[in-house]
Parts: sequence; structure tokens; C-alpha cells
Amino acid sequence: MDFTFKGRPLTQDETKLFITMCLSKQKDTSLESDSLLSSEFLAKILIKRIKAYKLPFNISAMFFFVSINTAFTNPGKIMILLWLAYQYYKKNQVPFLSLNEWTAIFPFGVPTEEELQRMWESQKAPGAPMGNLLDDIRTWNPDPI
Repeated sequence: MDFTFKGRPLTQDETKLFITMCLSKQKDTSLESDSLLSSEFLAKILIKRIKAYKLPFNISAMFFFVSINTAFTNPGKIMILLWLAYQYYKKNQVPFLSLNEWTAIFPFGVPTEEELQRMWESQKAPGAPMGNLLDDIRTWNPDPI
């Protein structure tokens, strides 16, 4: 699977949103405990996958909100976000992914539509559930306990 990307700079609106979130006095709560986002379709997908795959990290509401307002607007793209977050966790062992980690995962901007599509295509596999490696628990937990 090839999940490398050059990225694109944030648009002016995305930059304003990101700065607003960074300056917000609201506590950066977990995605699951945020009352508005916990019922949002894409947030539910992330929460269910994190639990099902027994991933040892939590994504913050702000991390998710900024993500869906930049590039991650459908279930496949959310799975790419989750994979990028998982790879970041494996490298850094950070149990709570907040806006700080978002900037580390995307230091030069978010993937372009073309890059997201290429990432999604690169994880396709005929023998995997639903034809996607990211839908296969063995991709996330190669050594199940």
C-alpha cells in the first residue's frame, strides 16, 4: 500500500477553520464524547473501526472536524485518515490524537483528491474482505493476541 503524498496547502477557508479550532478555548474532547459528532455518520465509522480493530488511540473531536472540512468526506477517505493516524500512533505511541498530531500527520497540507484516490486504489486486494485491505482486521493487527 502506498500512502505517501505531497499534499496541497489548505485553502483560505480551511486555514481560517484550523486557526479558529487551534484558538478555541473549548477542551479538545474525544470524538466519542462529543455530543454533536458522536452521532455523525463518518464519526461513527471511525469510532466503530477503532473499537473493532482494538486500536490503542482515540481521535479528538477537533482532529475529526478539521479533517472532514478539509479532505476526508466519505467512508473510504475516513479509512485512509484512520490508517494515517494509526501509522502515526505506531511511530509515536500517542494515545490521544489532537490538532497537534493532525499538524504532524499533515505538515505540508492534506492529500489532494487525486492522492486520496491513489491511496484508496493502492489498498485494493482481491482476497481481502470487500476487496479492501483496510477492511481486513489483519492489516491493523497482524499478530492477534
